[in-house]
Amino acid sequence: MLAIKKIFLFLIIWFLYPSNGYSQKSVTITQLQKQYGGTWIDRKTTRCLQITFDNDRFATIIDWTRKYQSREHGDVYKAYIKKDTLVMPEDKDHHAPYSEITIENNKLIYRTKSIGIQKISIWDKQVFSRK
Repeated sequence: MLAIKKIFLFLIIWFLYPSNGYSQKSVTITQLQKQYGGTWIDRKTTRCLQITFDNDRFATIIDWTRKYQSREHGDVYKAYIKKDTLVMPEDKDHHAPYSEITIENNKLIYRTKSIGIQKISIWDKQVFSRK
């Protein structure tokens, strides 16, 4: 009888224990702001990105090249948040490629997929550091 109670207790605890221990937890807007927020620069090209968060679904990215323009004259993009990645979908009307922004080893990685119909996907990669 004692063994049955132990098994029953074990099963109750097992079913009630949170099961998302191994799943990827969603990142909060505060964590994203801390990770991505602010100004980033690619020192080789003087390309700068300023990232701010509008809400828990979208980020605004201002993109400019310091050598040729000021931040006020930069391009502005919207990226949606997908887990812990910022995603900018392809926009064929404006010739904008599909892009993803991630953080790896305290560096911002900006990956862009080439536009066009190709059998092989070609990705460009640009690395930014905090300004």
